[in-house]
Amino acid sequence: MSEFIEALERRELLSASPIKAPHKASAQIVADEAAIVAARAKITTDQAANRATIVADTKNITTVRKTDQAVIKQDTIKLRQDRGNSTAVEADRGQILIDKATLKTDAAAGRAKVKLDRADAKTLLADDRANIKAAQTKLRDDRIAGA
Repeated sequence: MSEFIEALERRELLSASPIKAPHKASAQIVADEAAIVAARAKITTDQAANRATIVADTKNITTVRKTDQAVIKQDTIKLRQDRGNSTAVEADRGQILIDKATLKTDAAAGRAKVKLDRADAKTLLADDRANIKAAQTKLRDDRIAGA
């Protein structure tokens, strides 16, 4: 008999509490855990989508700026070609001013779009975090209630 007792693990043999069988989770707790996993996956997906949107908008700013600068360069070349014709020179200068204003406007619009996208991303991620928190709270409440 002493051989049998020695074979048992000492902590289990001398513990004052009974060994509990693994608790079988209820369907509600399993559903709550699945909701938490889904919410965490959604936050990862949203972060990737927001990052891609902001990168695309930033690249768009660069593309628009290069296009506007090319137009200004063409107008400058035209201005040089029109030297000696005061009417054409004044028209070309006016066109260059308009193109520079367009460049500034396009750049400001692009920066505003990126800023808006960042704000939208921040709001979306805050909502995702709130959903995770709510799912965790529901899981805790269901565990306490013994569901």
